[in-house]
Amino acid sequence: MKTRRILISILVIAMLTTVIVIPSAVTDAAYACARLNLLRGEENGITDEYLSKETTRAQSLLISLRLNGLERSARYFKGDYNFNDLSDLNKTFWQPILAYAYAHPELGYIGDGNGSFRPSDPITGKELAKVMLESLGYKQSVDFEWVDVKTFAESKGLTVKEGNITNADLAEILIETMKTNNKEGKLYVDALYEKGLISDRKIVMGEAGADPRTPYVVNMNLFANADGYLHLSATDQYGQPIMVPSGTFTSSDTSKIVLGDPRPGVNPLTDVYCDAYGVTSGTNTAVISFISDDGAWNLSTPITLEGKTEKNIFSSISFNQKYQALLVGKTLKINNAFLKDSEGNDVNFGFHQYYLQVRRMDENNPYGAVLSEDLPVFEITRDEINGSYTKITAKRAGTETLRIVACKGGMYGSTNPNYIETVYEFTLTAVEDSEVVGCRFDFEYGRDDMYAGAISEGHNLKVSIRGVTVSGLSVQLQSTNSVSLPDVFSYKFNVDNVDVLEEKGELTVIKPVTEDTRAEIKIIGKNGYVINVVPFRLGSVAPSLTSIYMSAAYDYVIVYAYDQYGKYIQVPNGTVKSSDTNKITISGVRSGEEPLSLYYNFSTVGDGPNTAVISYVSDDGLYKCETTVTR
Repeated sequence: MKTRRILISILVIAMLTTVIVIPSAVTDAAYACARLNLLRGEENGITDEYLSKETTRAQSLLISLRLNGLERSARYFKGDYNFNDLSDLNKTFWQPILAYAYAHPELGYIGDGNGSFRPSDPITGKELAKVMLESLGYKQSVDFEWVDVKTFAESKGLTVKEGNITNADLAEILIETMKTNNKEGKLYVDALYEKGLISDRKIVMGEAGADPRTPYVVNMNLFANADGYLHLSATDQYGQPIMVPSGTFTSSDTSKIVLGDPRPGVNPLTDVYCDAYGVTSGTNTAVISFISDDGAWNLSTPITLEGKTEKNIFSSISFNQKYQALLVGKTLKINNAFLKDSEGNDVNFGFHQYYLQVRRMDENNPYGAVLSEDLPVFEITRDEINGSYTKITAKRAGTETLRIVACKGGMYGSTNPNYIETVYEFTLTAVEDSEVVGCRFDFEYGRDDMYAGAISEGHNLKVSIRGVTVSGLSVQLQSTNSVSLPDVFSYKFNVDNVDVLEEKGELTVIKPVTEDTRAEIKIIGKNGYVINVVPFRLGSVAPSLTSIYMSAAYDYVIVYAYDQYGKYIQVPNGTVKSSDTNKITISGVRSGEEPLSLYYNFSTVGDGPNTAVISYVSDDGLYKCETTVTR
């Protein structure tokens, strides 16, 4: 029994190999919480130092979300409004979590009534007891009142510590809560297992006789997303992602939630997704289970979908084919296409909501035939680093008709009644470098936008080249994402002021000009003939600020400026103000990715939504910009 294995046999489990960083002095309760994935510690794991720290209100919120299966939803929450006292937190991590609590007052984390949450304040034993009671299914003002928390909690077998609690206390109280019956009379730890909300690392070994170093599945996770899909992932004994075993998904209530067939996930090399569909127009809730074919894994998680799911959400797909041909040996990556509904409107699906693949016209195997003497024109594979990319590599000269297939509710060709697909066909030609007889030379900002009055790496001019065949086909000469210039050409200039950085795909100044100069670059083909001559201008006038802008991020604004060559230039010192400090205030400066720009924090006052105009004026009064912010 899992409960007994976790809560009683902790010392036996502690002998197993694990990736959890816990020194031997740490309490059994803390170790069990780590095994249950309830406590995760800090950068160095769960240490004595971590356990001695006081537990904060923000931590208790996170634990509550974890116990209710809401942590992932909170961590990826996109709400605009939040509590107003997040300044001393790691905002990247905590901002969406606290925004989720703000948007869901039914969770009980409503702050102090003045828009503050006090996330860094320590939590008291009484406050934590309330959190544990609500996790067990009891509700304040229904089952107990705030003044009676201590008495009511103790009547349920929970210890209520006096004063502030530490993380060591938190571990003890969590394990105590695991051993307590919930409001429905079920042992809480068993209820959490049944819902798939906690899981310990499964004790597994590799196949008999196999090399023990060979990766095998040791941990699996099943997550339900409110967008309507289940995400199944696994890791090996080294903590690395690994392909999940085959198995079956089932819904506990098909009158509420029905499922598609399993399909690859965002990373199809390791993850499996299963689309879920609401049946009724109201709230649809069910528990989704996954059982591996070998019976070794049995996971479950609840999912709630609002309203009846529209199944035939897309009916066509388009693809922006920039090139008709690909140079032999180079790779085209495809990771996006444009889904359309029956009326031609865009369907804004994320990659996790459908599956995209490339197939041959007359072949069921999406990854092509085994490479042999009868080599196909293109080899189709998945990117090893980012499996959401399909790679099309030209292996020999020729032409193929390929198909981009988007599907939902299962794999290509599924017979599941919830399955839909749409196909975009396109023709791609692979050409040898000898077939490239011309080229188009493209400048990032324009051929008249290179500053050459001084040697300035920041003003290097980025360029790219497209090949052209005799028949007029546009040829991709480099693999997708490569910035270097193709080695099928060489380059010469009519002046000695510039050179080409082929690996970076840039033109650079090696000798400054004293006046504006017209220059030419000659592109020479493999046969030694000049196949294109491209003029461009070398500017001698020193860069100066010509345009300035402001844009707003979640809780800060950015002031940025460009020179006459289209490059970033230092924003002069100035003053940033809010048009209504009773709604939005400027709360200081911050650092950002672009060192030449200025970044200013802002915060809202009281409950939102609040709107104000944030403006910037340079100290000399020459430059102004503004933006309207609503939060």
